Amino acid sequence: MFAIIVGYNSVSQSLAESLISAGNELCILEKNHEKTEYLWDQFGSMIMHGDATQKEQLEKAGINRPADVVFALTDDDGANLLICQAAKEIYNVQQTVSIVNDIKLRSLFRISKVDSIVDKDYFMLKELENSVSDTAIKHILPIETSNTNLISINIPADSKIVMNNTLISSLGLPENTLVCLVVRDGEHIRPSNNLTLKAEDQVIVASSSSNETIIYNILTGV
Repeated sequence: MFAIIVGYNSVSQSLAESLISAGNELCILEKNHEKTEYLWDQFGSMIMHGDATQKEQLEKAGINRPADVVFALTDDDGANLLICQAAKEIYNVQQTVSIVNDIKLRSLFRISKVDSIVDKDYFMLKELENSVSDTAIKHILPIETSNTNLISINIPADSKIVMNNTLISSLGLPENTLVCLVVRDGEHIRPSNNLTLKAEDQVIVASSSSNETIIYNILTGV
C-alpha cells in the first residue's frame, strides 16, 4: 500500500511509524520547512516539504501513482477538505481520511464525501481516558463513516488462546472484525491467518463497539 500523510504532528507520527513497520510505502508532506529538515534524520526521503493544497506538490508526493490512501491531518480544516476533494476527484484515490479541528464543520466533510472523519478532540480525550482507565480495552481511533473503532487489547499469559496456540484464523472473532496489527516485544507484526498470539502481545483490532466485549473475552480468555 502507498499512503500520503499531509501534516506532521503526534497523530501522524504514530500513524507513520505503524505504516512503515507494516511494510507500507509512505510519503509525509509537511508545509513547515524547519520541521521537514528536523524530521529528515528519522524519515529520510519519505518526508517532503510542500503545500499539499497545491496540485504540483501532491503530484511530487506521488498521489498520481495513484496513492491508495491520503490522510489529511493538518490543523487547517479548509486545507484538509481541499486535499481530500482533490485526492478523490482529480486523482481517484480510493480512501481519504481527515481530522476535523472544528466539530461544527463535520457535516461539511460528510457532504464532501470524505471517507473517514475523525474529530481532533477525540485524540486528546481518549489519551486522558486511556491513561486513567482500568479496562484492558484501549480506544485508539473511531472510523466514523463505518461505525467502527480501532481498539487495543493486551493478551494475558493465562489466556486460553495463548495456552492452546490458537491461530488467528481460528479465534472465532465476530463478523467484520479485523486484526490490524500485533505489537510483540516492541516489534510490529503484520497479522496473518497462521499467526498465533503470545502473552503480552498488544493486539490492534478494528470492529464495531457492540463487539468489543466479545473480542475482549476471546482474546483474554475471560
